[in-house]
Amino acid sequence: MEELIVSNEELKSLFKDKILKDTTSGWYYKDTEIDIIAIHTRETKHITDVTFAENYKLKKKENNYR
Repeated sequence: MEELIVSNEELKSLFKDKILKDTTSGWYYKDTEIDIIAIHTRETKHITDVTFAENYKLKKKENNYR
């Protein structure tokens, strides 16, 4: 899976359409475990809610365990 950049509304739609799933073991895009990264256009010190962003990056979760 390549990285995807989606808007806040697109992210909500992906969850609503069950393309993105929030499970107890992580987030899944189709059958791939992913990380969801907020992309902020302002300095985070000026943001009252860092969980809200206009855009998000979806990327395949890297397994850092060896």
